[in-house]
Amino acid sequence: MPMVVWPKQPLTSAATGYTGLMSNTTCTIEDSISTVLETYSNVHRGSGPHARVTTALFEAARERVLSHFQLSPETHVVIFCSPWGAQCLTASLLPGTWQTLTSESTGLALGVTAVAVAKRAMRRLRPPMSGGGTARLMGEDWIVPAALPDRFEPGTPAIVNIIAFSRALTAAGGSAARPAAPVPDDDPLHCAELSSLSGPALLTRFRETLVGTRTLVPAQDGEQPYVHLDNAASTPASGVARDAFLRTLRADDASRQSVVERVADICTAAMGASPDTHEVIFTANTTEAVNRVAAHFPWVGDDGEEPVLLTTRGEHSSNDLPWRQVPGLTIVRVDVDQRGLVDKNQLTCLLKEFNEEHRHGAKRIRLVAMSGASNVLGACNDLSQIGEQVRAHGARLLVDGAQMAAHRQIDMAKWHIDFLVFSGHKIYAPFGAGALIAARGVLHFSADEKEAMAAATPGNAAGIAALGAALRVLQRIGWDTIEEEERCLTAHLLSGLSRLSELTVYGMTDTNGEDGQRKLGVVAFDQPGHMASRMARDLGDAGIGVRAGCHCSHILVKQMLGVKGILAQVQRLIVTAVPSLSLPGVVRVSLGIGNTREDVDRFLAALERILRRSSGRPVKRPRYQNNRAA
Repeated sequence: MPMVVWPKQPLTSAATGYTGLMSNTTCTIEDSISTVLETYSNVHRGSGPHARVTTALFEAARERVLSHFQLSPETHVVIFCSPWGAQCLTASLLPGTWQTLTSESTGLALGVTAVAVAKRAMRRLRPPMSGGGTARLMGEDWIVPAALPDRFEPGTPAIVNIIAFSRALTAAGGSAARPAAPVPDDDPLHCAELSSLSGPALLTRFRETLVGTRTLVPAQDGEQPYVHLDNAASTPASGVARDAFLRTLRADDASRQSVVERVADICTAAMGASPDTHEVIFTANTTEAVNRVAAHFPWVGDDGEEPVLLTTRGEHSSNDLPWRQVPGLTIVRVDVDQRGLVDKNQLTCLLKEFNEEHRHGAKRIRLVAMSGASNVLGACNDLSQIGEQVRAHGARLLVDGAQMAAHRQIDMAKWHIDFLVFSGHKIYAPFGAGALIAARGVLHFSADEKEAMAAATPGNAAGIAALGAALRVLQRIGWDTIEEEERCLTAHLLSGLSRLSELTVYGMTDTNGEDGQRKLGVVAFDQPGHMASRMARDLGDAGIGVRAGCHCSHILVKQMLGVKGILAQVQRLIVTAVPSLSLPGVVRVSLGIGNTREDVDRFLAALERILRRSSGRPVKRPRYQNNRAA
């Protein structure tokens, strides 16, 4: 397990602004949460110092749960779930092979359920949910599943909540450690410090509140401020989201319910939907939201027509794998071009063939599911025109907005979007909450399912509050301001990369013109003949966090790299036989409003040094001191 290091001066309760409002146990836990955020990163195949620290703490949380149950890691594995995920998982397990432990048992409403399962019970078990991180490799009609426990943890877990839960479990010895009473009239969603600002001024101040973006980390040239260029995986936490989370964590049940209802209104307003026509279902992440639609969409109508899902070859596995688990569903994929944009002509032709001309017998396209923006190439699809075509041909439209929600304005009503899914951890609120905004009355839930959803939602009211607080600030900054800021940074990044002739840069490389308007700050590149994973590790050793691999978009990345036909099948066989083997892929740099030109310049300078270095020369890794204080 990697060694980890914390900031030299860990945050105290005074840093959160709530001194004297917490019991001793809660003070320790809230301090731990603030400290965890100083080095927060996505645990799924990240690179850089923050990813190593967070992954170590996350895996230590599994060990703590096993220790609580007095179980051995040789015979049992811990799967971290949302309440709905735990319900789906345990329903598929044999009695006596599993035990559960909820965050509520420690007195903290974090929306976390740990399921300790005998490994023998999972050998042939098909995961009840699928999506991001659950596949090692995949093609259009095959999957090489990930190893335990990733195979059963779809999407990005509630990383911060889980670490806090394990800390509370240790501090409380498994008994209740309920937070102290909230302050009267304390509004968890209000941030007085930022309330008078808007536009560029608010953006500047918001950037200063981001946690952990300038934490000193060990690097080859000595300690350096950390540079986070992995925003497409997870953004750092904003101070406003952290504060909303901590306040709501202490709130009573009535206050939590009120927060949930208010955040639902914030979500619909921010995404251009009306509460009269759309409802908000809070989930653990984008992947869970897509799984809910897949499980509850009315695939077969009264006419008995055979359902078809239309999607694209550019999708993240969160918007691909869940559809494969729907019995009897035909999946048809639309091409994407080298820029990462969907072929709109082909999409229209397919809608016409299936739903107007009836060329495919009784098969009808019931749902079109596509990303608003590519997580690999940063290309934003023309959702306005696509939405009109989908509606005109009698189908419904689901948009995976995970990569779009923090960067571009979304207008569900204008674009005829029936379902929108997104995650808090990509909009500066990494506290285990996501959202599904769904057209009212379309999804079919039983009375028991509705009751269970209503009961479970307040369980992570703190994470939902963080999502709402961050989203409201982004609205006040203004989508035009965010877009312009990120476009300037992207142009600076692409200009610097163009001077490095050893690299191949994929997708749009010009931020001017119509294409430039559709380009987010996500850039993928590689160095022919060199492993992307090695380059990402070397950048990590310079204190810069990026990401390398297929980015859960295997079909698209294989298309980009020319891996097809027999070569793709050979790769499948090799990965199945040698699961630890590193796969070909691309390095991805992804920007957010927390980044600056200085960040980009540091990245470019480090990359140039790596390219100059002789190939094969060993790289000295910085040492990480093990300290699981959180």
